[in-house]
Parts: sequence; C-alpha cells; structure tokens
Amino acid sequence: MRIKKGDIVAVWFRDHVEDPDEHEGSIEFIVYGRVERVTRKEYFIGSWVYAKPNKHDDNEKWFVIVRSAINRIQRLEEQP
Repeated sequence: MRIKKGDIVAVWFRDHVEDPDEHEGSIEFIVYGRVERVTRKEYFIGSWVYAKPNKHDDNEKWFVIVRSAINRIQRLEEQP
C-alpha cells in the first residue's frame, strides 16, 4: 500500500522513553490525520487540520514520524 499526500491515516509508532526503569522500553503511540508530505525517511501528518486543505490557523497540530519507528500504518480514506 502506497501512502500519499492527502490520505487520511492511522499511524502506530514507537517513541523513546527518558530515564526508563529496568523493565520499561520504548512506548507505542498512535496518531490519526492527513498526510501532508512523504519523504524517503519521514511522514508529515496533520492531526488537527481543516477538512478543506486551503484553510490554516494556529490550531493545526503537525507530527513528523520517522519511517523506522512505524509499527503499522493504515489508510482510513484515500484521496483521489
């Protein structure tokens, strides 16, 4: 499955833990949103963005997730 700009996705990924105890490792997170950009190493995901891509304000929330940290990515809605 090829993820592309505009797709709505769910991304499960691992992130580091600062000062873990002896039994704790990285933690899995999930983010839902619209793909803004895809590179060889990263996905840029907007999780609080307008339905119409032309709108913008300071409420938008963006995440950059490195591909090597992704456990799973699922397309929820494909853009034409």
